Amino acid sequence: MTSREPFDDYDIEEMARAARTLTKQVVRATREHPYIALGAALGVGFVLGGGLRSRTGKALLAVAARLALPQIEAAVMGLVSRHQDEGAPSPEREQTDMAQE
Repeated sequence: MTSREPFDDYDIEEMARAARTLTKQVVRATREHPYIALGAALGVGFVLGGGLRSRTGKALLAVAARLALPQIEAAVMGLVSRHQDEGAPSPEREQTDMAQE
């Protein structure tokens, strides 16, 4: 019996391709939406910098969440409706189709 290396089951080329694809997507999203990228970077820096430890940091996070959640919800709902418009069957549409048959 030979001992297996921990990375024998992984395709390094596939992982490199996935990393390049992710990098391209992040760069494109940053160019298309620079203020969102800046906000995300500020948020990550705030959390990693220990900003959540203070009372002021927790209050700022709560205010930011209240402001951002409606926009995030609208973006997600837009993606869902766009996905449904492209003809992907939704559970409701499948049930309606089955009922009509």
